[in-house]
Amino acid sequence: MGEKCEPKEISDDHGKLDYLESENFIVVSTLSPKRFSPRILLRIITRIRKNLGYQKLLYIPGISDPYLIPALFYIGVDVFDNITAKLEGSMGTKYTIFGRSNGIPDYSNENSEFVKEELDILRSSCENGMLTEVVEKYCISHKSNEILRILKQDYY
Repeated sequence: MGEKCEPKEISDDHGKLDYLESENFIVVSTLSPKRFSPRILLRIITRIRKNLGYQKLLYIPGISDPYLIPALFYIGVDVFDNITAKLEGSMGTKYTIFGRSNGIPDYSNENSEFVKEELDILRSSCENGMLTEVVEKYCISHKSNEILRILKQDYY
């Protein structure tokens, strides 16, 4: 990114959220899908977008769980890294279209490629007006499905 970021915060009825903002990016480093329930994660991300708009790219470091990426992309997260993919791969976890499998070798590169291909599919489906259909078909984790269910129930 290489851009200078300024620390800022959003405060509303749900509390305070610290973030960094640059000319092109919003970076929220305190969000972790493992730390927050899908409902709270959805509320925080929609709150960020409501308060800060969609003009800047939203990046939440470390949320490269490939089974959450489709839902997070759908609700407004724009930039993903491969930190989780590399870490889990180095410990013998391999990502597949059916979920995680465990083995002995280092799968970091394969997992990074899996995440890259997944993001390519999401970008392409967005450009073709098929994002909703692709995300609904591709969400295999219970957290992703819960995010989509809450989104439809509470936000549409």
